[in-house]
Amino acid sequence: MIRGMFAVLFTLVGMALASDIVTIEDKSAAASPLRNSGTAIVTEQPHDGQFDRSIQASWVVTNSSTKDIVAVVESLSVEYPSGARGAQVNQYELFFQPSLMKPGDTVPFETSGRNEVGQSPLIVGSSRSTCDVTTLWVQFADGTTFGDAQYAEPLLRGRRASLEAMSRLRDIYQHQGTESFIEELKDPTIPKDADLYAVVVQDLRTLIEQKHNMRAACRRLEQKLDVAQARIGLLN
Repeated sequence: MIRGMFAVLFTLVGMALASDIVTIEDKSAAASPLRNSGTAIVTEQPHDGQFDRSIQASWVVTNSSTKDIVAVVESLSVEYPSGARGAQVNQYELFFQPSLMKPGDTVPFETSGRNEVGQSPLIVGSSRSTCDVTTLWVQFADGTTFGDAQYAEPLLRGRRASLEAMSRLRDIYQHQGTESFIEELKDPTIPKDADLYAVVVQDLRTLIEQKHNMRAACRRLEQKLDVAQARIGLLN
């Protein structure tokens, strides 16, 4: 699963207003197990007395290592024509999935962000947009990692919170019965950071409400928990 969190860090400089299609530059370290390539549409225009800045980026991430990959954290950085800058963190998480990112596999990343900023003192900025991607952290199936562990903290927090929530949901089914299980899915308690659990809940609800297949929903939950148990050493 791919997740993005957009945090625009603006340096309000320049006046150039434009829309550029730019090649995304891979600024990862030479030893990175990933290779990145793609393009971005970077726009900066006036709108209702503000600067309307947006980015639409798509790139392909390739596993250039010899190991299976469980999780990826990358940053996407953009500089607008005026010199304003933005940064985004993207995560790709396979901890609960039976299949991993094998050597040579590719994964498409797509993301967008938009922000309106009021007027500011104007000085000369860059004349053309730039965009780059950097591999921050990678976790392999054998437990080894690449990159700085601090960038993995949000992902690992979410992984632990989601596992706890899934285990709790299974306990509800096993000890309180089908009706309580369905009620929990209708009005779930989503712990902080447990974005993966929210996706699982939606998947289970679809199986039950649209396909009327309670057995498949329970089996899906058990499968995810079985996969997680097999990878319990990668939890932290």
